[in-house]
Amino acid sequence: MVALVQTALMLPLMLVAALAIKLTSRGPVLYSQERVGKGGRLFNLYKFRTMIERLANWLLLNLEPQGEGGVVSLPFSRRRLAAHLGATPETLSRIFSELCAHGVSGRSQEIRIASIAALEKVAHPDPLIDGPA
Repeated sequence: MVALVQTALMLPLMLVAALAIKLTSRGPVLYSQERVGKGGRLFNLYKFRTMIERLANWLLLNLEPQGEGGVVSLPFSRRRLAAHLGATPETLSRIFSELCAHGVSGRSQEIRIASIAALEKVAHPDPLIDGPA
């Protein structure tokens, strides 16, 4: 019952977010993923963004530009970054691995970005969600 009330209260905000994504981004508004729940039961999880987009946008927002690329110095541990982005540390590690193909590298507190333009293609930054560019 509590979840139903919370969903009803959040519905206007979710509709505004969906409209903003549709007007400013390519691709689907919602990203769905099948997950395993309690007792091994499968359910669909719906999100407005993929984890790759969330991490790429976070990197772009915290980037110190250097030529065509840049560096991000993590202000806290990767475990805390994962929690901040709504992911597990294992998922964050996999997403960093996937971003290697787009010029993102680094294993410690310093993340190197080879090409800001390449990362922006992955991130699909949205001024309504991510703030001004």
